[in-house]
Amino acid sequence: MPNWLRFISKINPITYGTDAGRQLLLYQTNTSQLAFDFAFLGAFAAIFSAIGIFLSWRYLSK
Repeated sequence: MPNWLRFISKINPITYGTDAGRQLLLYQTNTSQLAFDFAFLGAFAAIFSAIGIFLSWRYLSK
């Protein structure tokens, strides 16, 4: 994988979701990696939810 694409895959939440699903389905669970996957997904969801709430308050309250 080229370096520019490797950078994009490290910030893409689909990468972490598929990694967590793969670990849970194949019964080869690495608990520290699985915890990191869920933590990244939770942080990503929290950040973009906060951005969405802020923008909706700003633009829909007019």
